[in-house]
Amino acid sequence: MIEINQNARSRKVCFSKRRQGLFTKANELCILCGTEVAILFFSPAGKPFSYGHPSMGNVVARFPMNDGAVGD
Repeated sequence: MIEINQNARSRKVCFSKRRQGLFTKANELCILCGTEVAILFFSPAGKPFSYGHPSMGNVVARFPMNDGAVGD
């Protein structure tokens, strides 16, 4: 079972390592499979992080939008 890390410092370190790992896996997916990928998430402190290949804008522009709201 996965639970939130109660120690703030450990949580920040975990976030940083997992963020880098996620970006690495997304990059590998793009290279190995020829996919276009966009990832957007926020740190526990609210700082935004994103990865896009070939670019975040290109991938988001392809996403079907309904009245500008994502996820409808």
